[in-house]
Amino acid sequence: MNPVSHDPKDELYAGLVRRAAAKGWRGGRKKIVKEELFQELYAVRRSSPESELDETVLSRCLDALAAEGRLTLIGVHPPLNGRVPSGIFLPESAAPVRPAPRSVGVVHHELFRLLDGQRQVTESQHAGYGAISDWLHTVLEADRSLMDVPLRERSLEIFGKRTYWDIFPEAEKVLDGKGFGGPLFNRAERLHELIRAFPTDPPNLNAHFSDLTLEKRSTSWEKGDVLLVVENSATYWSLVEQLRKTEHRIGCVAWGVGWSFSAAVRTLVQAHTDTGHERRRRIREVRYFGDLDKSGLAIPATAARRAAEQGLVVRPTTGLYKALVRLGTAMPAKKKERTGSLSARELVDWLDDPSFAHVAGLLERGERLAQEWVGRGYLAGSTEWLRDVQ
Repeated sequence: MNPVSHDPKDELYAGLVRRAAAKGWRGGRKKIVKEELFQELYAVRRSSPESELDETVLSRCLDALAAEGRLTLIGVHPPLNGRVPSGIFLPESAAPVRPAPRSVGVVHHELFRLLDGQRQVTESQHAGYGAISDWLHTVLEADRSLMDVPLRERSLEIFGKRTYWDIFPEAEKVLDGKGFGGPLFNRAERLHELIRAFPTDPPNLNAHFSDLTLEKRSTSWEKGDVLLVVENSATYWSLVEQLRKTEHRIGCVAWGVGWSFSAAVRTLVQAHTDTGHERRRRIREVRYFGDLDKSGLAIPATAARRAAEQGLVVRPTTGLYKALVRLGTAMPAKKKERTGSLSARELVDWLDDPSFAHVAGLLERGERLAQEWVGRGYLAGSTEWLRDVQ
């Protein structure tokens, strides 16, 4: 007999409250619709082919939560008997209490100058100022000649710690735009100067390399027959900068733009054939580098299947992925990741190297490695990552 599975009703309820709070809920009843109910269930439940239907588990959890008075079903009365309502209401009593303002606390003296006299801060600002201050004290003070790097790489370095998981789950994006708010982001240029970072605009899709002298490489496709596709724009910038300074077989670096690459891969053969352009060499091989998470592996795995239909191979840049595993710190995976029917082990199979077998466990635990861990500093100080494309 199979053991009875644990109903994740408490985890589901906590996720619903967090979702409501993230949408600005401060009081009154809060409506959560059916689609959102399933999204929160998927975030806390791992199913298998032998598991009960999601609808059955969700129905049972909602019945139990309604019986405890923690939510109200919309349009139906319990018991649900396997049905899922069109939505639920969370009661006003479940609304999170707005935390009282906190003192800014003691921060690094250079950071304090940018806070424009701010004394009261939100929880996220308190954590953000503390993280930046710690980095300034421990890293910058130890090396005042620190290399400037793309902003998302520095943000990941500062906030990519377990301490900040709950507050800043996407550590690489914490300093984007207005960040966590406050006067610090009204002086963005001075902040960037302080933390030795610079923003990188999204690239114009690709950068080419020729067999001209290294310093003049720019726009033609004459030497390399490898296309390197990079998922995120900051890593794209760092790789292009370093590839201009060394020898390799890469003829072009392209920005993958997330899931766009899995659809656009079919156009590569048409655009880069032996006769398609008099100065272009045919692409013999496509290499990919992205985040180590479910969607980051599902994208190239899907692209590889589609490219194979036209005789084109999409492979991992093994050296870069090995560097990511070695340098990166795991963080919570993003919610709503698209993976289709592929399991964690099937996704890791695309990496085609037994040394990555443990990555399946990382995916199953709901964690990820952001590719920005492989940053400008590492790329400039090592050639190990280049070996499989030289």
